[in-house]
Order: sequence, then C-alpha cells, then structure tokens
Amino acid sequence: MRYWVLQDSGSDAPYALTVLDDGNLVRRYVPGRGLVHFPDDVDEMLFGEPGGREVDQDEWLDLLRSGKTGVTLPDEVLAKFQGQAPDLPVPDDETVGG
Repeated sequence: MRYWVLQDSGSDAPYALTVLDDGNLVRRYVPGRGLVHFPDDVDEMLFGEPGGREVDQDEWLDLLRSGKTGVTLPDEVLAKFQGQAPDLPVPDDETVGG
C-alpha cells in the first residue's frame, strides 16, 4: 500500500488522507468507515496536483492518530463520488509492519 497526504499549499492540515491499495484502487480515509474507494482523488495523488504528496506509512498513521484526517464529507457527497469496491479497514502498526 502507498500513502498520500492531500494538503493545500500554506495549510497546516491535510484535507484528505489517501492510499493506493495493493489492487491499485485509490481510497480515502473516512472516519467511521475506514478506507473508502474514491477514484476522484487520483488526480491529486498521481498527477502532481499542488499539495498532494506521497508519505511513508509512519507519517500517514501519525496524522491519523493525531486527528488530522481531513475534511469530513457529507454522506450525499460520499455516495456521489465513492467507487464500487468495498471499504477496507484502516491499517495499523501491526498490519503495516510497525
């Protein structure tokens, strides 16, 4: 799994924590659900969108633990933009080798 932080320039907090899973699906962390298939984040992650940067799993998990998980999207927005793949649990230190 590869990890990204999506953050606007000049902001001290991310607007999303995302991953590219082992099946090459883009997923966004959503509190209470885990990693939700969210194909629209691919532009920010992979095509050089300002503020999108790849990080190691430790930095990603540190942001998650500190509560800097990004913007909470309303259910209707999630329903509109999420993909069809089932949600995945959030990795923890044990599942990512920590």
